[in-house]
Amino acid sequence: MRIGNWELRNKGAELRPTLLLFLNSQFSILNWRSVRTPSRFARVAFVISVSFFLLNLAPLRASEITCANVMKVMNVYRERHSLAPLIEDSRIDAAAADRMTEMSELGYWAHVSPSGDLPFRLMRQHGYNYSRAGENLAKGFETAEVLVEAWMESEGHRANILFSAYEHAGIAIIEGATERRAIGKSVVVMFGREMVIPLAASNR
Repeated sequence: MRIGNWELRNKGAELRPTLLLFLNSQFSILNWRSVRTPSRFARVAFVISVSFFLLNLAPLRASEITCANVMKVMNVYRERHSLAPLIEDSRIDAAAADRMTEMSELGYWAHVSPSGDLPFRLMRQHGYNYSRAGENLAKGFETAEVLVEAWMESEGHRANILFSAYEHAGIAIIEGATERRAIGKSVVVMFGREMVIPLAASNR
């Protein structure tokens, strides 16, 4: 699974991109072996205990990756940190969808296009004039909980999810990957804070 994130700060006309983090992430499975062969009773007890444990975990990790579920899980973490929930914005949804289409057509998976274009131009093209914008990418995931947990374990992705300035988000999801066939889903989440234009300035 690969996850990446990007944040862009826009102060007036000055754009200052800051690449926070881009990394590869893999799950590790611990393999435990005992020198002494356990008794039949111990083996049965162990299987029952593990089965009970997994059954209790199942409801926490059963959410399909959908836009609504990804937003919901991100907002659970924001609520835990006393932050206002992110609100889905149809303009950013459209920008995220364009991002996914662009990466699929050009066969890449990165925050910057092969021609050097930043993703946030798509937000403006859809009428969302941001003062702050960020992006999280992920591929190879099957459930919303595990996806967002992986982001929360990465400093840069966590910073985007918990950034108090962000008010809105848009999400795009496809099955597979943008560069080649792959298992799991690819996800683009774009975050934003809309630029507020003073009334006096807008009337000039």
